[in-house]
Amino acid sequence: AIIQERRSFGALGWNIPYGFNQSDLRISVQQLSMFLEDYDQLPFKTLKYLIGECNYGGRVTDERDRRVLTSLMETFFNPDYIKNEFELFNVEGIQGITAPTSNILHKQYLEYINNLPAEQPPNIFGFHSNANISLNLKETNEMINSIQEMGDSIFQSGKASRVATMQKESGETDENKIENICQDILSKIS
Repeated sequence: AIIQERRSFGALGWNIPYGFNQSDLRISVQQLSMFLEDYDQLPFKTLKYLIGECNYGGRVTDERDRRVLTSLMETFFNPDYIKNEFELFNVEGIQGITAPTSNILHKQYLEYINNLPAEQPPNIFGFHSNANISLNLKETNEMINSIQEMGDSIFQSGKASRVATMQKESGETDENKIENICQDILSKIS
């Protein structure tokens, strides 16, 4: 999940935008489940190879991205990670996520997961806390580009004359419509 979530940070997450998808995650979870059921001791080296080299690593072509992937595999696939009170990415004075103790019931694990914050701080992914700025800028640019494309598509679809007639009748231009959409978005996030 960490590998896939880093994608949302753009170039901060990965130098190259890889096509990681849900099937990569699903296969990795199935492999982990298989090893948990079939072995008394988790074969960390095998998991690192299967998930880090086969499932995800086959797509990673940039040398720096490969180092990041290897580092993530070392972080999560080691015996220390499953010890009690292991804390994930507790940096910069921001509290990380502490792994639950291993002596709890399935229901308690689910409660623990449900109580995790809905929005994860960037340090969970190994980033500086300012990484959210880059993420927010990326998302804002994507939204603005989408709004611009909406306006452009009206004129490119051959409906320009009909739209112009409707604008004359309603008195509302494309610029007004886009401004209204932006105002609506602003009112919802304020």
